[in-house]
Amino acid sequence: MGANDLHTSASGGAQNVRAAVPMTRQQHGGTRGLPDRLVLRTDIPGVYSGHTTIEGREHPRHYRVTVASDGLHLEDATEHIALELLERSKVAVQRERGAQRAQVAQSAGKAPERHRADRGEVVREFTERAGLFRTRAMTPVGTLANRGVISPLQFEVGRKLRLDVEAMAGAREPVEAPGLLVDSPDGRCWEDFAIEAGHRFHLVREACCALEPFDGLKPWPVLEAIAINEQTLLDVAGGATHKAAQTRVKVALRRAMDAAAPFYGIPVESVTSQVFVHGAQAPIELVQEVDETWRAMTLNARPWVAIGKEPGDISKQAKDALLDLVKRKLGPQRHPLAEVYRVLAEDRKEAIDSALAAKARGAEQASKAAQDLEDEKRRVLRSRGKQMS
Repeated sequence: MGANDLHTSASGGAQNVRAAVPMTRQQHGGTRGLPDRLVLRTDIPGVYSGHTTIEGREHPRHYRVTVASDGLHLEDATEHIALELLERSKVAVQRERGAQRAQVAQSAGKAPERHRADRGEVVREFTERAGLFRTRAMTPVGTLANRGVISPLQFEVGRKLRLDVEAMAGAREPVEAPGLLVDSPDGRCWEDFAIEAGHRFHLVREACCALEPFDGLKPWPVLEAIAINEQTLLDVAGGATHKAAQTRVKVALRRAMDAAAPFYGIPVESVTSQVFVHGAQAPIELVQEVDETWRAMTLNARPWVAIGKEPGDISKQAKDALLDLVKRKLGPQRHPLAEVYRVLAEDRKEAIDSALAAKARGAEQASKAAQDLEDEKRRVLRSRGKQMS
């Protein structure tokens, strides 16, 4: 139900979309390869993009949409758009190489602090000796927190995720405790922390990958790039300095951090409000960002994302989404309150049942993963005990 989405499921008025596919496309297999949902691109006007799964792999598809009396007509422009995106990528690479050459030419005149500042925030700190200061370059996550892009709690999520990755990649046996025995009451061995870190990392990645894209951008690759690979927000935005491109990255990063927060025991504070449609109401869950903007997390119990400066801005988008739902179920004319209420209640019940089923599956998987975690710990400890004996 997100803004700028084009649903192509076989229910409701979406049948017009399938019926309106050009004959040339129907002759080559009909709508079998048509994505279930198309999202309006912000970088190419009038183009919708989606993904189809062929032999277990996702393939991007691009369409131009025109409105006609008999419905919506989709023109498959995948090849043309792919070439255009490739050309844009080449231009961006050439521009980046030119910037790198210019940077190399100017590097001799820059202080080390200036070089670090180009990649992140540089702070000036006191040292243990009176009157002496030092400069320290912050990580990209620290820079975003310092600039008010993410909250302190979201910063803590990014920091702990990075520590988990470091524990997975660089765990070493501490030299000060070489004689730790299996089942020893003296403490835990270093393998415990590495295994638990890997367990949390996989849970975080699964939760973030389960999130729907917003404005065509998936949350997990953004979190991975900034928190783990330490790329800047500008890098992830492809070097684009305009506000819209950077806002997409900020929203994706915040959503991923909120999804990862429960695995580190960090709360996500939200408020619940109501949206009215023809007299019927539907709940909407909102969260206020650190920069005082607002973001919707759910609408009528379904995951739904929208952003705005005020809650009222999001309420307008939510009302449009709910009206679209009612029109798909009942038709475009105005309907009695009881009918609208029934449609919203059925949609909400379906969403809650789906969430409960997913939660049950998640609990079962978590229980199995916890058991696997303990089995792996015991296996490693037994292996360590044999090596030391």
